[in-house]
Amino acid sequence: MIEYQHDDDTKQVTFYLAEAQVGAKYQLSNSKYSALAWFDEVSTKEHLTFLNLKEVLNDAVNHIGSNK
Repeated sequence: MIEYQHDDDTKQVTFYLAEAQVGAKYQLSNSKYSALAWFDEVSTKEHLTFLNLKEVLNDAVNHIGSNK
């Protein structure tokens, strides 16, 4: 989880990693999240702008890999 300031609010972002099943279809049902997209690890790293977000992803991938 990370936090950032937006106007006068502190926003919290929780990241989730999941392994998608081959052939499964996923849909975002809440209109609040309509701008989101699903990416694999490599594509995610290409889309992330901030270094701290890339570090969060790398830490999570390393953690999952060490616990398999």
